[in-house]
Amino acid sequence: MSVEIVEQSSVSRLITAQVEAAVIRRASDKKLQQLAGKVKINGFRPGKAPLQAVRAKHGDEVLRDAINSAVDARFQEIAGSSPELAGAVGFFEMKILDGVDGKSDLSFSFIAEFFPTGLQLPETAGRKVRKLRPTVAPEAIDGELTKLQAANTEIVPVEESAVVESDSIVIVSYRGIGSAIASQIVREEEEIDLGTPNLLPAFLTGLTGMARGETREVSFTLAPDAPIKELAGKELRLAVTCNEIKKRFIPAIDDALAAASGEATTLAELRANIEARLLAEGEKRSVDQMRSAIIAELAANVTMELPANHLGRAASQEATNRARQIFGDSDRSQLEKMARNAYPAMHNMVTRVMRENLVINEISLNLGMKITEEDLNAGMEREAAEAGRSLAEIKASYASDDRRLLLASQIQRGRIIDLLLETAVIEEVDSLAPAAPAPIADSASGEGA
Repeated sequence: MSVEIVEQSSVSRLITAQVEAAVIRRASDKKLQQLAGKVKINGFRPGKAPLQAVRAKHGDEVLRDAINSAVDARFQEIAGSSPELAGAVGFFEMKILDGVDGKSDLSFSFIAEFFPTGLQLPETAGRKVRKLRPTVAPEAIDGELTKLQAANTEIVPVEESAVVESDSIVIVSYRGIGSAIASQIVREEEEIDLGTPNLLPAFLTGLTGMARGETREVSFTLAPDAPIKELAGKELRLAVTCNEIKKRFIPAIDDALAAASGEATTLAELRANIEARLLAEGEKRSVDQMRSAIIAELAANVTMELPANHLGRAASQEATNRARQIFGDSDRSQLEKMARNAYPAMHNMVTRVMRENLVINEISLNLGMKITEEDLNAGMEREAAEAGRSLAEIKASYASDDRRLLLASQIQRGRIIDLLLETAVIEEVDSLAPAAPAPIADSASGEGA
């Protein structure tokens, strides 16, 4: 039977096709005959009901199943054999138009969507791109020194004659007193850091001034929702014995700390080394930002129409994935709510990525760029070296076709950006003033999640 394909836009085709009524009737009759040998209908022994009785009870349901199966088979045939649909990125909006009674030929339609081709790219040579000039504030160096100081802080026992102070770390044993329920609370050799911000004030007050081996009574009121219901909201008395007292030894930020770091012998040298490291890290971030910006700005200035349904489906999937990372599948209502809330941001993100990828593919096609097996192997070797993992492990992670395709697209993207930067005018700036996103011309929108 005939198939009509009508171009709705540069990225969309409307397909209308038919299924012969005889095909649906044959499928329906075959299913009814199978049911007749199994179903039980009042007034007849199981499997002995006449076909007319089976049709009267199950005919509508069987007809719907036959129509769905016939339409699906016809759709698969058209999608797999029509040259006009080769390269479609998805099929959407399946509709039955007429013929649902099974007496006349059935008509149905669906939409095929494609990525745009033949994009008109602006001149790439001489494009301006800004690169943030990395700087390191003295406060950033101080922050790194403070981290180093914390990493070199030691917990050491105090002298025998020392007593517990407000910043001590104590090892205590305690037991509840005053009631049978309280006496069930017993702890041995428990470490308590009195410098912890959320420590019960009663512990801080009660333990401060204790000597090693001393036992004191500490009492406080439990919260109304305390785990032991019999004690919730009531006073709890504990007999606490101080077994050991420790303190933090915080090193000074000086030449000795520099030497302990293994990076320098003096504090001045260490500060210089930290500054150099932070500058290098800042330079890498600036380059990464510049590489992202040049392709993003180029893509934003290319007029293209995107496949709306495909875009909406991809954004919905991304929104659901983000929600699932937080809620899992345990709370379906929260998952769906968060996915709906995340959809607009995911739609913008998918739109941007899709536009950039299409521009990269167009440039690659114009240049005749090919990613070879040698390129993939080199990419895996580079990833292994950067990640500090074995090459065999990295290769195993790229065993699937999808993963290899992802690696190929990453290599392709890197090469295209390298070429764009070779002819770009790079302007170093001290700040990247936030700007409104560039308008995206003719970008299609999709359905919500």
